[in-house]
Amino acid sequence: MTFKTGISGRIMALTFVATIASQAAMSGETTTGAISDALARRVCFDVYWEDRTSVRLGATIPLEIRIGSDFSYGWTTSLERRPHISKWANYFALKPFSGREIVVSEEGFDVDAVGKTANYLEKRAKVFNDKARSIPFKIPSNCEPMFDPKTNAKSQMMSAVVSSIRHQFGDFNENSGTHYPRQLKVIIGNFNIDYPATWIYIDATREVFMVNFSSEESSVAPNNYRNWEYVLQQVDNPDSVFELSKKIRREGISLVVTLESPR
Repeated sequence: MTFKTGISGRIMALTFVATIASQAAMSGETTTGAISDALARRVCFDVYWEDRTSVRLGATIPLEIRIGSDFSYGWTTSLERRPHISKWANYFALKPFSGREIVVSEEGFDVDAVGKTANYLEKRAKVFNDKARSIPFKIPSNCEPMFDPKTNAKSQMMSAVVSSIRHQFGDFNENSGTHYPRQLKVIIGNFNIDYPATWIYIDATREVFMVNFSSEESSVAPNNYRNWEYVLQQVDNPDSVFELSKKIRREGISLVVTLESPR
């Protein structure tokens, strides 16, 4: 097994309208408020954990949305101001999960550079049709982390993270020549169920690994985590490791994981 590298930071904090989102979830109806809440949470994730300084914090911007039966979509060219890029577009796909809307996919586009490519046109077409509408979106001004109360879904996700550490670090020792202690002390970054990822800090080696929760529009986190395993990807950029380590230690959960024994 080889380590996967090249991971940039991503993690967030929350500022949201919980009442609106919970009412929408109870009725089974996706509302503009639920979409705004989900996007605010994802934007803050990107700002806090990915250090995305291009986001226009505190601004109210136009957001194009389309609410569908399975997925909803959002599009804006006003969320970020990137150096040397005249127009940057942000695309989001959302889906209901565990009582709220969550962002299951996001992409950014330099419109002048890729505005005629198939991927850009495909994503834009998912938003803009006769059911699209424009709403005002208030970008949060404060993206310090706030974590939701513990739920069954979050507990199951945490169990799956621990299982992934136990199996994959045991596999690293067996097949990749590493020598992680069998009683491995880790810090798991706290998370919400709509996070696309979290990170783990390895105390013995001062390494950071990303835990990828979901990335495909076709699925979100599974309903049954009993046999679920997440992919762990090592963060190899020293600056990212340094910044993420500080945040994980500040926001994380410390525990000792017994690694799987060699076969």
